[in-house]
Amino acid sequence: MQNNVNRSVRPVRVVVCESEPLVREGLKSSLREANVEVVGEVETSSQLMHESVRHEFDVVLMGVAQPFPERTDLAAMASRLRCQFVVMLRASDQEAFIPFVQSGIRGFVASQTAPADVSHAVRSVARNEAYLSPVLARQLLDWLADRLSQPTRQPDVPTAKLSEREQEVLALLGVGASNAEISRKLRIQETTVRSHVYHILTKLNLRSRTEAVLYGFQTGLRQAGENGLRQAG
Repeated sequence: MQNNVNRSVRPVRVVVCESEPLVREGLKSSLREANVEVVGEVETSSQLMHESVRHEFDVVLMGVAQPFPERTDLAAMASRLRCQFVVMLRASDQEAFIPFVQSGIRGFVASQTAPADVSHAVRSVARNEAYLSPVLARQLLDWLADRLSQPTRQPDVPTAKLSEREQEVLALLGVGASNAEISRKLRIQETTVRSHVYHILTKLNLRSRTEAVLYGFQTGLRQAGENGLRQAG
């Protein structure tokens, strides 16, 4: 009786979004071994709309090798496609975690995770459940605990006191961009990015980069950062 029930359940349909061919093939293989139906593959999120015309799918698995602009517009993309997303995170992606959660993403797996973890995450979000890899859980909880122990203070001066370039950097910080990603998007050296971050902290009376990330996310500059990344992509 149980076998008949299992046959009647439609498998979860997944599109793998990953720019590195070898990584993409590995993800597809592990999903298929776990009896997850891979209905398509794309290199960038901008190709997902075209893929949606060809296939119906429940979940998009977003790989770690995606360029940053491809990983910031997931909320709008998920709404348009009416599907769920699982995002693979590196240890260095901690500051991008909050913007992803605020965007409505509920599936997160570590880049070094076991294949079974990926398929479990895919099935969980397909059931409208949340999933966070055990490998990520401790790291993110430690990071959040540190963040909560240092609440963001209100800046003493408005962001209008920042230079135009500093406002661009703060906008990108607000959507979780790293120094390297800001450097590429603004076509400036990483040392220059670090200098801008230092001046932002000083002018806004913020104590850490994390406070700057939160402030950039909470202000109207967040939308500017998202728009800038999409235009640059």
